[in-house]
Amino acid sequence: QWAPPFRFGTDDLLSYILLHDKLLEFDMEGFDDDDDDDGEEGVFIGGHVNQVGTRQDILLSQELLEVVLDAASDALMAVDINPIAVDIGFFDPNSIGFSNRWALFRDYKTVVLRHCAKNVVQQMGCQLAGLDVVAESLCDVGQLFWGIVA
Repeated sequence: QWAPPFRFGTDDLLSYILLHDKLLEFDMEGFDDDDDDDGEEGVFIGGHVNQVGTRQDILLSQELLEVVLDAASDALMAVDINPIAVDIGFFDPNSIGFSNRWALFRDYKTVVLRHCAKNVVQQMGCQLAGLDVVAESLCDVGQLFWGIVA
């Protein structure tokens, strides 16, 4: 199983979240991937990397969403901007970083995304291939989501 694409592959995270509930409304038990009556669970085509998926895949994706949103919120609360400001010389009138809000935001966001991504990867373990590669981008979307709904 693979992690979702960068940034969940969408600019509309709320619709992506709600899509999981819609998909879970379908009776996938009625679908069978072959002609026998063995009762195997049905599949859906999610459109990602031409792979078929199951109800369990949807639930795992939903779990990942919850983990990312929790980690994004936690990272925003946990990372203190003040040490970052000191590191770039934000308060030092003799520093090139003096009052440089763009540099401060860039460095703060980098630390926040890394904090979030580390938590996501630790919580999800090795359940989704490539998660270590896309985790920061998923966290970025998660933090934007909290900025919109907060």
